[in-house]
Amino acid sequence: MKSSFRYIHVALAALLAFALVGCGAVQNESLFAQEESAEITQEAEGVEGSGDESAEVPMLSDFDAVVYTEDNKQAALTEIANGKPLVINYWATWCPYCVEELPDFLDVYRDYQDKVSFAFVDCTDSNNETVENVTQWLFDNELYELPVYYDLEKNAQNAHGVYAYPTTLVVSGDGTITTIVSGTIDSAELRAELDAVL
Repeated sequence: MKSSFRYIHVALAALLAFALVGCGAVQNESLFAQEESAEITQEAEGVEGSGDESAEVPMLSDFDAVVYTEDNKQAALTEIANGKPLVINYWATWCPYCVEELPDFLDVYRDYQDKVSFAFVDCTDSNNETVENVTQWLFDNELYELPVYYDLEKNAQNAHGVYAYPTTLVVSGDGTITTIVSGTIDSAELRAELDAVL
């Protein structure tokens, strides 16, 4: 099964983070760090484009993380997926690019919610971006239908090496991470990615 990965190199991602007012600590064992290393190794060995399927494919279970519901209940991302394809979108209310794409995400969510699980992970900082403030913001902007979770301890951001907001991951029903997009994703492109994993 060929995955449609789009990689952002570490240096470019760091620059993009500053340009988009992004933030987030990066750990060496993050998904992005592993994918960067795998891409460099494949290029050095001439594997890329050769059709070699032996390269290890990232699985959500290897990069699982706990996020929290509005009422402070823990939920692992693999639990949220519940055997279905999963869309994970990292966002924050202060990020203009995140806010701009959320109405499109709401339309996609409404159309796919029976077949696909969604986790809109707010990058909560406990200062301005609190659970209470975000909950009110969602209500004020009529986005309260979205299944929002809170990354109170930055476990998910660190596991996935989120450099900038928004960042979106698409995971297939078998748990394979098929798409990683740092920056906004077009609604039509997201629909095509979901159709590919259904």
